[in-house]
Amino acid sequence: MTEKKSDAEKVLNKSESEMSETEKLMAEIINSKAPEDEENTAETPSEEQMPEATEKKKDDRLPVFSHKPTVTFKSSADREKNVGKALKRSRASMSIMTFFTIMLLAGTTLFISMVKSVKNSDAIEADNISAETPALSETLAAVLPEGMIIPTPEPSSELGENGEMTETGTPPDAIVIMSGTSEENKTESEPEAREHYEVVIKDGSWEEAREAAELAGGHLVTVSDYDEFQKCVKLAIDAGIDILWIGCHRENGAYIWENGEEIDIDGIGAWGVGEPSYTDQGAPEDYIMLWFMNNRWCLNDSSNDPCSEYPRDYCGKIGYIIEYED
Repeated sequence: MTEKKSDAEKVLNKSESEMSETEKLMAEIINSKAPEDEENTAETPSEEQMPEATEKKKDDRLPVFSHKPTVTFKSSADREKNVGKALKRSRASMSIMTFFTIMLLAGTTLFISMVKSVKNSDAIEADNISAETPALSETLAAVLPEGMIIPTPEPSSELGENGEMTETGTPPDAIVIMSGTSEENKTESEPEAREHYEVVIKDGSWEEAREAAELAGGHLVTVSDYDEFQKCVKLAIDAGIDILWIGCHRENGAYIWENGEEIDIDGIGAWGVGEPSYTDQGAPEDYIMLWFMNNRWCLNDSSNDPCSEYPRDYCGKIGYIIEYED
C-alpha cells in the first residue's frame, strides 16, 4: 500500500507535460476519488468514537393490567342470562355449605349424646358395683322411708338347761328392719304402754318365726284392727316382701292370738279369694299370714312351712313382724 502511494505521489508531482497518457489517466482517477474519500473519512467515526452496539432483549413478560377488564354484553338478555348463572352458582355454593354445616352439627350432637350415654352407663355400673359392696343393712337404710331404722341386734346370753351359755335374739342370718312406735305422736315421758315393730325377712315356718320372736323379747304381731292391719302392710311394702307371718293360729276352729287377746279376725281385714281354705290337698292350714295376692293385701291361712312345700312361691318373699311392748 505504501508503494502504491509513492507511485501515485510521483505521478501527481509530475507536470502534465511530463506525464504519459497512462499517467494522466491515473491522475484523473486519483483526483476524482479524493473528495469522496474525504467525505467518507469525515462521516465515518473512528473506532474510539463509535458507541458499543447493545443488543436489546426481548421482553417476554405478559402485560399487567391495573384493573379488571370490562365485560361487555351484546344485549340485556345476555346480561340477565349471565347474572342468572352467577346467582345459581352462588346458591349452589350456599346450599353445599349449609348441608355440610348441618351434617357437622348433627355429628357433633350425636357424638356428645354418645359420650353422655357412655358416662351415664359407667355411672350406673359404678352405682351397681358400689351397691353390692356395702353391708345389706346400709343398702336397706338407703331405700327405706324416713323414720325407719335398722338396728344391729345384740344377742343376750342365757344359762341353758345343761348349764351352758346360749345366745338369744334375732337369728344372725335374718334381715331386720325396725319401725318407730305405734303411736308416733306420744312422747317418751308418757306413762302409757307403747309398742314398736320389727320386720324380719327370713324363710321359715310359722313355728320358727314365733320362737325367734320370743327369743328376741317380743312376740309375733297382734293385728287388733284394720288400722294395725294397714300398718303391717306398710311395713311389708317398705321391707320389699309379699308375705308376713302374724301372731295368730287356729286350734279346733278357734283363732288364738299370741298376746292372749280375743280379736275377731274377720274384722281386721279381708280374706283372700277362696280363703280361709282350712286345708290344702288334705293337709291342715291353721297358721295365719298376710299376703299380697291379686293386687291387694289380704288374710290367708297356710300350713306351718309353705317354703318347704312351695319354695318357688314363698322362698325369698316371706318374713315376720315382731311386736315389742314397753
